[in-house]
Amino acid sequence: MVQSLSQTLIIGRLFSYNLCKEMVVYTCLCCSIQGSGL
Repeated sequence: MVQSLSQTLIIGRLFSYNLCKEMVVYTCLCCSIQGSGL
C-alpha cells in the first residue's frame, strides 16, 4: 500500500515536471513566432 502510494507520487511528480517543461517550450515557441511576426 505504502509502496504503491510512493510510486504514484513519483509518477505524478515526473508527469507534472514534464507537463511544465512542455508548457515552457510551447510558450517560448509562441513568443518567438509572435516576435518574428511583428
